[in-house]
Amino acid sequence: MSLPVVCSQCGKSHDVPDIKASQVIECSCGASVAIQSDSRGDEQPNAPGSSIGSVNQSAAIARPSQLTTMIVLIDISSILAIPGAILGTIIMMSVAMHGGSFLGWMLLLISLFSAVLYVGILVVCHFLWNGYNKARLTMVVLMSLISAIGLWSLIQSTGSTNMLVNGLQLFIDVLFICILNMKSTKEYCCK
Repeated sequence: MSLPVVCSQCGKSHDVPDIKASQVIECSCGASVAIQSDSRGDEQPNAPGSSIGSVNQSAAIARPSQLTTMIVLIDISSILAIPGAILGTIIMMSVAMHGGSFLGWMLLLISLFSAVLYVGILVVCHFLWNGYNKARLTMVVLMSLISAIGLWSLIQSTGSTNMLVNGLQLFIDVLFICILNMKSTKEYCCK
């Protein structure tokens, strides 16, 4: 029996004779297409859950939707925060240069650190998107530090609005740490 198998990367159709379960064929574009059998034992090329694309292990495992949502939200917040951090650095640089006060220099360092941190988070998110375990571990450490700062802010906050905002931010940070430690995320981040 011969079945047409379509490569998901280039769309080229391959007629494969004698299809067997767990067979992997290679397309001329370099992608590998795995053929898995369904519950009845029939071979299903490109079946849901089959690994399509490169042969590495993370290609066989789909990115968890929670991880995708988390990375997109972190990227959006970092992209929106970078101009503010750069503007703050420029403003604090002029304050520090003209006033020369210790507070001005400290605010300059904090603004500069914030800009570098947001760019670093974007870089880590790129590698996390591609399934690197070191990026997952780095993000866990970053989110833990941000959570510790959020907890300190929650304890120090005065007024119900500040407590609500800081408590919500702390909840989101802890939720992100939980997403990073889910079994499906750990399985996806195997590079």
